[in-house]
Amino acid sequence: MNKKFAIAAVTFLGIMASNINVSYADAAFWKEKDREEAATQEKQHEQKLEIMDAKADAKLRLEEEKTEQERLRLDREDIRLRERELRNERLRPQNNYIIVEP
Repeated sequence: MNKKFAIAAVTFLGIMASNINVSYADAAFWKEKDREEAATQEKQHEQKLEIMDAKADAKLRLEEEKTEQERLRLDREDIRLRERELRNERLRPQNNYIIVEP
C-alpha cells in the first residue's frame, strides 16, 4: 500500500511538474506572441503617422505651389499694367508746343 501510494504520489508530482513546465512554456509563448503583436501594432502606427505626415507635407506643398502660382499671376498682371502705362505715356502728347505770340 505504501509503495502504491508512493508511486501514485510520484506520478502525480511528475504530472504536475510537467504541467507546470508546459504552463511556463505556454506563458512564455504567449508573452512572446504579445510582444510580437505589440511590435507589429507599433510598426503599423508609425506607418500611419508617416502616411499622415506625407499627406500633410503634400497638402502644404500644394498650398505653397498655389500661392506661388498666384504670386506669379499677380506679377504678370502688374507687368502688363506697367507696359500699358508706358505705352500710353509714349503715345501721349509731350507738351512740346511752341507758343507763338502775335
